[in-house]
Amino acid sequence: MGEALPADATSDAHTLYISQFIPSTLRWPEVGNLLLTQETGLSTQTAEGGGARAVLEVNLTLSELDAEAAAALDLKLRAPAWAAAGSLSVLRAGQAVGSTKTVSVGAASFLDVPAPGGGWQAGDVVAASFSMVPRLKPINDKRPAYKQVAAIMMGPYVMGESTAR
Repeated sequence: MGEALPADATSDAHTLYISQFIPSTLRWPEVGNLLLTQETGLSTQTAEGGGARAVLEVNLTLSELDAEAAAALDLKLRAPAWAAAGSLSVLRAGQAVGSTKTVSVGAASFLDVPAPGGGWQAGDVVAASFSMVPRLKPINDKRPAYKQVAAIMMGPYVMGESTAR
């Protein structure tokens, strides 16, 4: 799911980086016995112009979090390099949290997910969706015989391989 980093010398906060999007559960005793559950799914949405696009949906549910620990939790969500431009939105209870981040293809970064007014509470859900576009990615092989081989990717998924002729 991600890495839990301890508080540094200048802050009382604990930072949780969500870097992998796979169904998982994290129990973090140092942060009020936080239980974080991540669920993922694939869907299709109608794109501008009438075509369909694939979307990776990620839901993070915070449970069993006490108020003191909630104040010390910073959450950062990876905006993957493969996400289509402008496709990242973070919602809480169906409402946008902070400003929507515009994702540039090839520019992976982490989005700061602000705590709602009053801090995090047990039951908060953070939802993100990432539009995926097909792309051709050359394989990492320096041998001349394979310089024309590439993988056909859709988001993080390899759909197949192609050899340019």
